[in-house]
Amino acid sequence: MYTKMGSGMLIDNVNLVDIPEGCLKKMFQYWSSKKGDRLMPSRSDLKPEEFHRLLPQVVLVDVEMDPVRYRARLVGTKVVEAIGQDFTGLYFDRFPDIGFLVDRFNSLVRTRRPYLVNDNVQWPEKSFLEYYGLALPLSDNGRDVNIILLGMYYPIQDHKGSESLTARG
Repeated sequence: MYTKMGSGMLIDNVNLVDIPEGCLKKMFQYWSSKKGDRLMPSRSDLKPEEFHRLLPQVVLVDVEMDPVRYRARLVGTKVVEAIGQDFTGLYFDRFPDIGFLVDRFNSLVRTRRPYLVNDNVQWPEKSFLEYYGLALPLSDNGRDVNIILLGMYYPIQDHKGSESLTARG
């Protein structure tokens, strides 16, 4: 399902054909191969050495219950470079300007389905920055989402016209 949001778009229950960018396609394919016939893979199914080229564009988000909170476990270097802040270890609810992200995470935890979003960063000093975000659920028990694997891609160009914030390969 496509949902229009401001200037952006959200695709709920995303499939490979919905993903326009190579590194996010690779991430989705990797996640799919690890889940097999299950609803979602576990964190222990993922081997960083198998997708190390994508790690700079990864954010791992811990899902805490009772109360529900989301904490950035790992923030890749390309994500930090793009947004200008390393929020590793911080809770997303500490940033009221990105409450929409908590809403998206809540939906993913409830539906247990991946989503793809294309929009502009919501921080005023970075509002020019377009991004694609691919959110993929992980579960230790096969039922409840306890980690979100988030892949980020920023299709901006440097002054020479080459893509400067992409992980190719």
